[in-house]
Amino acid sequence: MSTEKLFDSFYNANELQNKKAEAFDKIADMFYNRNFGAASKAEIELLMFSIFMEGMIHKYSNNDNVIDMNACSDYAIAKMLGIKQASVKNLKLKKQARYPVEFDWRKSLESIKEHIRYDSRKQRIIIPAPDPNLYEEIRNFIQENGGYIDIQLGTNIIQIRPEYYFWLLYEGINDEAVKNRIRTEIAVKLRERNENEDLDSIADSEESLREQLFEGSDTLLDVIIDVLESIDNPLLAIFKGTKHLVNYINSRKQ
Repeated sequence: MSTEKLFDSFYNANELQNKKAEAFDKIADMFYNRNFGAASKAEIELLMFSIFMEGMIHKYSNNDNVIDMNACSDYAIAKMLGIKQASVKNLKLKKQARYPVEFDWRKSLESIKEHIRYDSRKQRIIIPAPDPNLYEEIRNFIQENGGYIDIQLGTNIIQIRPEYYFWLLYEGINDEAVKNRIRTEIAVKLRERNENEDLDSIADSEESLREQLFEGSDTLLDVIIDVLESIDNPLLAIFKGTKHLVNYINSRKQ
């Protein structure tokens, strides 16, 4: 497919001319605003990549503005542009920093839920993050909350403790009543086990629950698993349905 046909395929006939005009305006601004020849090769390539990615996102996003990870993978784009996958990864990160596009990374995470696994040997949730910006958003969230991820150089795999994974999903719940119920039931279950945790603070405070989780309490994880059995929520269903985590849950109940 020629470059022109590739760009044309991103938009319908009514959108195409406007999009081409917008692309030319961006390029012209880089050259004709008393700065002709001032832009480096890297800056020009980044702008052209940004224009390209805008088209890819437009074509391959669903109604929730979540992109098709396979269609927009580093490998697929590398083949289209004739460059290395590592170059595509770096360009995606630079493009998002320089020409950012808002996206709900939790919805992106939900779109790959069928591929998330639990490694019982490592006791880690394994999340394949095919998009580097999704990877960075998840890593930043975990680190901002005081946790860490196990980094494997050269891969797009995120490995985190199950507690961190639960908190990541819990934070994405928009219904405060559901959150309050979860915290209250966790406190009740802990009281039944005669644990020494500050039960009232867990019931009343998200911060207290977060601190307990990120301290890595096995008892608290057991309690959370019990509580989630009675909570009906799409995000928490991801946690309960994570492949191999189900076996882990069942083994701890035996």
